[in-house]
Amino acid sequence: MNKKGLAKIIIIVLVLIVIIAAIGYLVIFRKPNTGNAPTTSTTTIKVANIGPVACENDASCLSSNFLQCKPAEFKMDFTTPGSKYVITVFGEENGKCHYGFKVLNADGTIIAGVDCNIPMSSISEDTFKHFFGQDQGTAKETQAQLEATYCTALH
Repeated sequence: MNKKGLAKIIIIVLVLIVIIAAIGYLVIFRKPNTGNAPTTSTTTIKVANIGPVACENDASCLSSNFLQCKPAEFKMDFTTPGSKYVITVFGEENGKCHYGFKVLNADGTIIAGVDCNIPMSSISEDTFKHFFGQDQGTAKETQAQLEATYCTALH
């Protein structure tokens, strides 16, 4: 493996660690009833059938659209005031699911994130759980490998 490939893997792993740690912090230290948690409603909302489904912070909306690789956007508050965790599914492109996730500062600048083009055959519940750090064991290892292979870190 060349130095560029190794550097890319290290950057992706560091981004993942930051995102997982921040999500863990958010889950552990979030005050009850703040409205920050993803909801379990199954409602999907389309705006004039143009563009992605606006899932807001509805995890089930994101899940149903993501698993079919249908355009959708999920946003939830992140750990620091005004910051956001955003997952965007752009849709299927040449047999691959194009999506990305990022953490944004209150001013909209990117703290960390990735842009991915993963084969449709590799999209699964484990891929969805990976967004929220809920994957474990070999599933987590598989998702980290997919990310290292098919995703690019955002700067």
